[in-house]
Amino acid sequence: MLRRILPFFLTIALLPTVQAQVLPLSEAMRTAVEQQPAVQAKQHYAAASEHMVHNARNAYLPNVIAGLQHAYGTVNGHYGPQAPVGMFGVASAGPYTGEQSWNAAFGALYVANVNWEVFTFGRLRANIDLAKAQWAQDSADLDQERFVQRIRTAGGYLNLLAAQAFIRNAEADRDRAEAVRTRVRARALSGLAAGVDSSIANAEAARTVMVLNDARTNERRIATELAQLLNRATADMALDTFYLAELPQVLATTRAVEDNPQALFFKARVQRGEQQAKSINRSLLPGVTVFGMYQGRGSGFGPGYVPGNTLA
Repeated sequence: MLRRILPFFLTIALLPTVQAQVLPLSEAMRTAVEQQPAVQAKQHYAAASEHMVHNARNAYLPNVIAGLQHAYGTVNGHYGPQAPVGMFGVASAGPYTGEQSWNAAFGALYVANVNWEVFTFGRLRANIDLAKAQWAQDSADLDQERFVQRIRTAGGYLNLLAAQAFIRNAEADRDRAEAVRTRVRARALSGLAAGVDSSIANAEAARTVMVLNDARTNERRIATELAQLLNRATADMALDTFYLAELPQVLATTRAVEDNPQALFFKARVQRGEQQAKSINRSLLPGVTVFGMYQGRGSGFGPGYVPGNTLA
């Protein structure tokens, strides 16, 4: 018997402690910033732009290309690659014979090419500055998105608090109208009041019920919107009612209007456009390039085949 009663009393004792955890406004804004897919996407954009800066800097490093060609065909006047991929127009050929040769064999060709644009007249620097400007724009866009999500969350949080307060007021108004309706109806049934008073009281009670239903519908809508921003269920949100008990303080800040995240984002866009114009103008400038090439050839023909065309 004791085993059956003990869990019941333990449940009754724990009921007052099982309450939804209060969600402060600061925690709600932090959660919204972390959970929003738009913020996460712009974080990846900013990270990609940072890597583009490193890529623009690496463009100054020498370019090394190696190639291997293995083919079967004639060697009549053809010693090297005619169109090497990613290399300069370097092609080698041997002497031509006076008649068509149908001799063929397997051959191999090894090519290594190194080229380095040592001087670009500021063109490379302009590309690096353009990549930095793009990174600054994407970073400013990320800060702006975080700012927008915080504003939306704060607005939804305070709107939900106001909607819950409207529900409490509507419930109190409904209880008042129901009490008046009960009293007036009793007086009308006893003949102490006219029947029209009872009709008026019934209409007033019905009106308060409609107002309460509208308030609950509005509260559910606002709670759903806030839950979408926080990426959580609406049932586990208990808001901090401190903002309903205290008057808001006058906001005083020394920050300039230009420090607004949206203003900084549009400023970064302008700077990025200006830097892009500079990069396009610098792209018309020439460059000084140093390059070197190594080529090795092997085939199934003997070393004296091409000069004499008699040895196989």
